[in-house]
Amino acid sequence: GVYPDFYALLALLKGLRLDGRLGAAFGSYGWSGGAVAKLSAALQDAGLQLVDAGLDVKLVPGPQEAGRCQDFARELASQIRAQSAGGAARTAAAG
Repeated sequence: GVYPDFYALLALLKGLRLDGRLGAAFGSYGWSGGAVAKLSAALQDAGLQLVDAGLDVKLVPGPQEAGRCQDFARELASQIRAQSAGGAARTAAAG
């Protein structure tokens, strides 16, 4: 499940103006998993646009899972940079 402190964070996120911002959920689990899917749904409910369905890894990532984590992080960073560049271009054009 989801670590209880995250529920407070998710409640806070709903009060912010996050519509259209990018987000993603990721984590590791030791028993049943499922937290990433719950967090992804909560991020969408808060208005974030998900970059990916999320990434979860059982226990400590091995070499293959670590590669997946790196690919996930690169894709997230790439999309955030692209969104930031687009926002800067729109601001410059409007100014």
